[in-house]
Amino acid sequence: MAYTANNVKEAEAFLKLYHLHLILLNPFLTDENGNGLLPYLHNNNLLKKIPVIVIAPEQKKPVINNVLQYEVADYIIKPYNINNLINKIEINLKQGKNKSAK
Repeated sequence: MAYTANNVKEAEAFLKLYHLHLILLNPFLTDENGNGLLPYLHNNNLLKKIPVIVIAPEQKKPVINNVLQYEVADYIIKPYNINNLINKIEINLKQGKNKSAK
């Protein structure tokens, strides 16, 4: 099952209600910076184990540096190859299962 959040507050609410296995994050949400979710995840011992793949519309050094400081699983620039995205999702879901088994 997939859930969509339009802002950081919605995403935080989903994270309190559901056990997610992967997060696809757009750092540019409609009403605020999606990167605001990264500190929330990083500072929570349970949530920081969830792999995060950032899908950004452009490659700006400050955005990339901000994202990478939170040890995201991957970073993809739009436009992206759908097969590449699917491959990255599958890899991260498998790695996430291995982490939670430990």
